[in-house]
Amino acid sequence: MKKPETRTCKKCGLTKPLEDFGTSPRSKYGRRYTCKRCAMDRQTELRHRDNDKWQKYLDKEAERKRVKRSNPEYNKNQTLVRDFGITLDEYKKMLLEQNGVCAICGNPETATYKGRLTHLCVDHNHKTLHLRGLLCADCNRGLGMFWEDIDVLEKAIKYLRYWEKNGTRKVTYKSQSSTAKAKKRNGKKLK
Repeated sequence: MKKPETRTCKKCGLTKPLEDFGTSPRSKYGRRYTCKRCAMDRQTELRHRDNDKWQKYLDKEAERKRVKRSNPEYNKNQTLVRDFGITLDEYKKMLLEQNGVCAICGNPETATYKGRLTHLCVDHNHKTLHLRGLLCADCNRGLGMFWEDIDVLEKAIKYLRYWEKNGTRKVTYKSQSSTAKAKKRNGKKLK
């Protein structure tokens, strides 16, 4: 059966070229049953009809954000309980046990988000989900980059110790610098 070149819109009743209908993998011949113009009109109609619903949603979201900003400790507690199963008081106790610094590097947190200093990250074993301690963002990311694999971390330590002991590698460059090559290409003689 040959694919038709036109289709009649179910909404406006006009026969139009197939290109005037949006694509749809589920429709016959891969095109929608309403033309693009009617589909746009329908979207505009729905947007205006449901404007009150949309405005209520936006107002509710604005209120939620206002409450969240006004009570950051409540929100931090909710996040800790949801993500790690500990309360803000337990987090503060862990922070006090670590003297307010990272359990790995021993430095306080320096990372910022939207201009504010972030909290130390709650480190946990991704396999057992047991909590380990509080880490700064850099150390937390560092562990993640090494897949929390002790063997890989030991290899990284061995690598660093080797180069600390043996000095850095001397890099040799080609005999002519890039500026010398450029001068040569432009017809200027090198001294």
